[in-house]
Amino acid sequence: MNQYEKYVSDKLLKEEFILGKDLNLQLQKKFVVSSAYGRKIIERAATAKIIKSSVISFGNGQYAYIHPKKRFTKEMVLKIAKINRPPLFRLINMLDRYQGVLTQYEAMKICATPLKQEKTKSDLIHKLILETELLDIGFPFKNSDGVIL
Repeated sequence: MNQYEKYVSDKLLKEEFILGKDLNLQLQKKFVVSSAYGRKIIERAATAKIIKSSVISFGNGQYAYIHPKKRFTKEMVLKIAKINRPPLFRLINMLDRYQGVLTQYEAMKICATPLKQEKTKSDLIHKLILETELLDIGFPFKNSDGVIL
């Protein structure tokens, strides 16, 4: 384990999680490396299983990282999403409030997301539903006609 990997590992043992952009900035300050090299250090650490990456991004392609001995929890995702992905935050909160049952229409209203892509930066409801499924927080239900509810 080199100095960068040790620093990243120790950092994530102390902290609950860290976003990629924040970890990159800390690497740049600590080791006086470029932004591109900081991203490469993070990529190599994730490949070597020194850190564990989230399965979804939290805005602008930013992933959250944790120590491999830890696991992502719903509370952790809520903390990150509250600031970086408000539609996902609102969806998870409403799933909790309604004991995991929401129609697609209700979810669209809560998240203020379109059904079809209108702007490149907007989240689609299908993507948000898929992300809750990837996080083991929710899953889509299809009726007998195959329509997602």
